[in-house]
Amino acid sequence: MTSKKNRSSVHNDSSYRQNTLGSPKDSDRSFYLRNEFERDYQMKYQQLKQLYEMRLQGLNESIKEAFRLVQSDDLIDTMRQDQTSEEFVNQRVKEILEECITNDREALVDKLSQENADLRSEYNKIGYENTKVLLLYIIFSH
Repeated sequence: MTSKKNRSSVHNDSSYRQNTLGSPKDSDRSFYLRNEFERDYQMKYQQLKQLYEMRLQGLNESIKEAFRLVQSDDLIDTMRQDQTSEEFVNQRVKEILEECITNDREALVDKLSQENADLRSEYNKIGYENTKVLLLYIIFSH
């Protein structure tokens, strides 16, 4: 009697698990989607990290360039020699810094715009190739 009850209980447990967890195919699909999501997330994270690091490197280079320009600026040297114009040295330094940062920002926008255009072009090529393959499939499958 006990063994019949145990078998019935085991059968009920497995059907309960199957109903609550779904079919093995659902589990595989869920696993696949989770992996796909993780892969997409990691790819986007790496792209953003790379963009952030590129931006930091660009800002670092801009600051170095600004420092070099301030050190070698003849106008700043001239302004420092005259008490009347010496008070405008900080303004001149600010102008140099703003110009360097603006140039860096414009270079980044240009680079990203070019990458965007390249990716769009590649996307269009792939779409065209996919259309060709689909048409060939339709033609030869009949």
